[in-house]
Amino acid sequence: MIEDWFSYGTFSFTASHNYWAILNWAWFEKGEWPSMPDEFMTDEYDKVQRKWIKVLRSKGTYIEEPLTKRLIKAEGSFVKPAIIKAEIVRRLKRTGIDGRMLIKDIQLGLSMDELEPESKDSLKFISGWRYKRMPYSQWKKQQKYRRGYGNKMR
Repeated sequence: MIEDWFSYGTFSFTASHNYWAILNWAWFEKGEWPSMPDEFMTDEYDKVQRKWIKVLRSKGTYIEEPLTKRLIKAEGSFVKPAIIKAEIVRRLKRTGIDGRMLIKDIQLGLSMDELEPESKDSLKFISGWRYKRMPYSQWKKQQKYRRGYGNKMR
């Protein structure tokens, strides 16, 4: 099976990126970015289609376009993993027991498709760039309503 790997420049708090970060949590705890495997799937921006696509890359051929032209690093190598870790922790705290269940399920080796429903809800809540202003319990009720539990024809 080919692993996923994302650089800091492509990390965007999607469900798959958050799952990957929690799966590689030990690296983030040490203040390091997870090491690049020999072959991996990653996200790259396709300028023609104007969207992010999944592509297969190998370690020897992967070249990431620089985000800026700065050649001297302005921060330590531990800063970017710390930023990602802190943001995920902040988001997970709002999900309570479902967030802890998500971490446990990922540590048990469950894939994204095999996660418990509560874990999936937690993963969806912590995903995305926008900050969800409503409490997790209210968001969860809204999701159940949108799935069709609340708007059945009478």
